[in-house]
Amino acid sequence: MSLYLRFVVLIFVLVLSGCATRSLDPYAEFAEAGQQYAKSLYDVFIVAQETAIDKNSAELIDQNNFADRGGSGFNQQELDRLEQIRKIDVRRIQAFSAMRQHVSALSKYFTQLSELVSTQEVSQTSAALAATAKNISALSQKLGTAGVFELSEANKQKISSFTQYAIGSRQRATLKKRIQRDQPIIQMALNTHEELLGVIADDLTHDINILSDRQNQLLIEGPFLASTPLMKSPEKAVQWMEDRRRLLTAESSVLELAHASRAAAGSLGGLLKDMVKNEKNLLKQIELFKAELDAIQAVIKAFK
Repeated sequence: MSLYLRFVVLIFVLVLSGCATRSLDPYAEFAEAGQQYAKSLYDVFIVAQETAIDKNSAELIDQNNFADRGGSGFNQQELDRLEQIRKIDVRRIQAFSAMRQHVSALSKYFTQLSELVSTQEVSQTSAALAATAKNISALSQKLGTAGVFELSEANKQKISSFTQYAIGSRQRATLKKRIQRDQPIIQMALNTHEELLGVIADDLTHDINILSDRQNQLLIEGPFLASTPLMKSPEKAVQWMEDRRRLLTAESSVLELAHASRAAAGSLGGLLKDMVKNEKNLLKQIELFKAELDAIQAVIKAFK
């Protein structure tokens, strides 16, 4: 074979290879976006959990400040208060742990979906996906009955509301069929996130308001009204400025995080529908969704 002919064959092979890769791009990108979504939501639940615990700690400090330290029952009263709040926090931690377990299962699903794009073991990977989807379904039902974050009947109806779409004969068989088969389960998981995040956002609004008030008293008003002016201690003044800035921005950041995460759950649900229906411009839509997730991660980093 001449050098020229070899070059032509090589170009032809590369073109075919490129076309094959591009035809699978939406699936690979969709799987990657799903993994990023799960990672972001996992981090959001950690921020929400820490905020709730910090709020209760700030309340304990405030109540302890006004307790009668000279009373005979002071020690037992304060220990009982600590234990009561500890039980509340433990239940909250367990609830968030269940949510993170749910998100981890979803992350595993998208990881396996990504593997299905390139694996030669199609049947084995597809079977693993089916097992993961079954686990997600069980965890979704468990989350829907979580006692810490009460879901109304309207919330529960929204969770179970979704539409199944038929797959056209021209579409990529294995990936499309897998996504279509699992769509009701994944959509229910995303609906669960969406409804829970709405309730968590309301809960966070209450928590962050109390936490901000208590921290403001402790970190801002106390030093500002102290007998020694802040100007006399540059280090304390700088710390005071940093605390004041952090407190002023914390409330909006936490609530922004909850609302943005809820919107992301809805966006991924929309992408899921488009993947099944084989809509056009999927890569552009996935790119926009990833930008949503990047914005969420930027807010999360502000808390670290």
